[in-house]
This record gives sequence, C-alpha cells and structure tokens, in this order.
Amino acid sequence: AIMGNHEMELLKDRDEEHRSPHFYYQLPYATVHPGEYLHYISSSNDDQGDDTITTDDETDDEEKLTDEIIIDLLYNASIEVYGKGAYKSTIFAPSVPPTLPSHTKSIIDYIYPASYRPIVAAKLASYQRSYLNAYRSNTSLGAWMESRPILYVAEEHGTLFVHGGISKTVSTYFKYDHVDVDSINTKFQLHAKEDTISEFMETTIEGRIADDVVFYRGNHLDHGGSCEQLMTVLDNLGVERIAVGHTPSWDVRVHCDGRFLALDSMLGRWIRGSGNNYCPMEKEVEGKDGNDDDDDQLTLSEPRSSSNGRYQCERVNHKCQGQIVRIRDKGQVVEVIV
Repeated sequence: AIMGNHEMELLKDRDEEHRSPHFYYQLPYATVHPGEYLHYISSSNDDQGDDTITTDDETDDEEKLTDEIIIDLLYNASIEVYGKGAYKSTIFAPSVPPTLPSHTKSIIDYIYPASYRPIVAAKLASYQRSYLNAYRSNTSLGAWMESRPILYVAEEHGTLFVHGGISKTVSTYFKYDHVDVDSINTKFQLHAKEDTISEFMETTIEGRIADDVVFYRGNHLDHGGSCEQLMTVLDNLGVERIAVGHTPSWDVRVHCDGRFLALDSMLGRWIRGSGNNYCPMEKEVEGKDGNDDDDDQLTLSEPRSSSNGRYQCERVNHKCQGQIVRIRDKGQVVEVIV
C-alpha cells in the first residue's frame, strides 16, 4: 500500500506543535466514518482526561448515552449539515478554535436534543484523541503507516504507482537527477515521525514533492491533463506508464494508449453510496419481503434524511462493485478486470 493524501494528513496531525488550525477537521476525518471510532475507543476510557462530564445535572443523560448512541447522534448531525448546505462552514470537532472564521460551526451545534451537546462534545474529543494515539510513532499502526512508500515502480512493466499524480514541474526534478523514487521514499520514511514530519514536508524538496504527488490531479484528461503532456512526464521519469488513485469514478479509466491508468473505481460500498459524506448503514427492522406466505422477517430500514428533506443518504449496496486492473506481458497488455 502506498501513501495517500488522507494518511499523510493524519501523520501530520499528530504534530501538536506545528499542525494547522484545521487540525483533524477535514482530510484525516474523511478516512474515518463516525462508526469507525468504535474500533479505537479504549475500553477503560482512560484517555478522557479533562473532557469527562461529571456534573450532577448531566449524570442521567450520560448514563443513557452509550458510545453507539453518540455515534448515531453524530451521524444525524452530519445529515443535518448536508441538508442545510453547511458543509464548508462546519468542522467535525468538539468546538471551534478562535483562529477560525466567526461563521464556523462545530458539528456539536447540530446535535439534538441540545442538552446532549456537552456530553457528545466530550466524547468526540475522546474518540479523536484515541484515534490519533493509535497512530503515534511508538505504535505498530503508526510505524506501519510511516513506512508506506510515496512512490512505487513495478520494474517488470515500467509502471509508476502514486496516489495523486505527477506534474510536469515535479517530473523535471527526476529528469535532472535532483531526486529519484528511492530518495523520496527513504527520506520521507526517515522523517515521518510525529516530531519531524511537519518540518520535513515544509522545508525540503523531497517533502514538498511528497506532498504534491499525493494531491495532484492534473494527469487526468478531465482535470486539464493531456496525452502529450503525459508523454513528457513519462520521459522525464523514465517509466512506461503512471497508475494513480485519488480521483474516483464509477469505473477504471485507461487513457493515452494505456500509458495512464486511473484506478480508483470506488470499490468501497460507502463511497459508492454517499461519497465522503457520513451516512450510517441502514438498520435491520421487522418487515415483509412481498410474499404473502412469508412471516415477518428482517429487512432494511429506509436511508436517513435531513429534517428539511433536502438531503437523503443513499442506500449502501451489500455487494462490492467497481473494477481492478491487471497488467500483463511486460507492459504490452493492460487488461481491465470487471
């Protein structure tokens, strides 16, 4: 697995001294559906710290609000944000830092009933802290993620794999031997720890290139790219083709006579349904399947909608869809497997 933009932002978010005011609010959270937090919560809840709610007035509510219920409330709040068209001005965080614009709201502002908000805010802070702690440099998950390559070349068929893409400007660094695949991967992995990654990304050529290639979309023909420009990039890199993710579509796209492979065909069931929006899986409820001789059985509930009716979650397909690519015969054949 190569490094993606969400994973790189997560690694940078661990640096509490250098992270931006938007810490944890945008890209990293898109890698974790609210329900995924349930896998990172400490059973002892030792990491709640100062956020733990202890006031007498809220004790009853706190006892009623299990982690599963709180996650469900966060899903409902997200759907309300989409229904109001307020995604760009809402952060998925317990509160709004004073450094952000005054019109910015926290997802907690959309929690109802409002009396639950202090409890949900404290729990969300605990969930996010547990999640970040799971990827610290001294953990197995953190060490694994820090070791992910930025770029990978499959020598047998000359294919460069990268999450986002390679710009013409970046490719010139390779042409004139300022950098190569090994130097970028090695230096990134050497400086990927939480106390060194931010400075590396901001002050070195390798760091800036690493950041650029996980976000860049310009190789795609519908994002300003062209086959002519791609050939220049390939010549500069000394490879036969580029294979990228990052920019999803319903299918794999093979362009420029097989020299450009856009591999992200939204294999994930949730992204095929609601994109990066946070919608829950429909719950099983009592119902009938339409046959007169059938007794009541479990069926799926209707997807949730916002209270104003302007947004409805899509139903999550229970079967995976999309495509994969197989490269064979030393690069002479690009076969799309559906």
